[in-house]
Amino acid sequence: YTDAALEFLRQQPKEVPFFLYLALQSPHDPRTAPPDFHALFNPEAIPTPDAFLPEHPFRIGDDRVRDELLAPYPRTPEIVRRHTADYLAMISHDDHQMGRIMSLLKERGLYEKTIIVITGDNGLALGRHGLFGKQNVYDHSVHVPLILAGPGIRRGRRLDALCYLFDIYPTLCDLCGLKVPESVQGLSLVGSLQGKSEHRKALMFAYKNY
Repeated sequence: YTDAALEFLRQQPKEVPFFLYLALQSPHDPRTAPPDFHALFNPEAIPTPDAFLPEHPFRIGDDRVRDELLAPYPRTPEIVRRHTADYLAMISHDDHQMGRIMSLLKERGLYEKTIIVITGDNGLALGRHGLFGKQNVYDHSVHVPLILAGPGIRRGRRLDALCYLFDIYPTLCDLCGLKVPESVQGLSLVGSLQGKSEHRKALMFAYKNY
């Protein structure tokens, strides 16, 4: 995927605006990072999560689906640490791929002109509360990274603003000076980025009937 993205960027005329959406499948399982990245993380040196449980205290409906079956019940600290190490290896490999993108942007003189967004679609439990996957509304599964950088975005600032991922689209429209279509339900984060307004006062999540 990254190779294809790099080829796209090499072919882009420097004076023509572009949009690139790169959706890496990792750190989704199976967590098969190259050996050099697995070697960075020793499972025995990784702490067991504070919220670790051998099994969730009650049935939540989807605690026997695919990614919940990646580890046997009851969960053990050892297997949680092993999965966490593999997860960190995948994230480090993703970070390496992002570095390749940033290097090419700098090489082509596009880095300072480009708005960069890095985010994910869901987190994972990885042993917390006796769960392994995303089929829940605990913070570890619904709270994902969101990093924005580029023109019009202040460097080194961390915000506590609440947002949904569909807020990214109107945010990019505002940053690029484009009109947000009336059909868009997301809210632009630009006011929060500039310290002028509160974005959302609350978020609502639901997973089936739980």
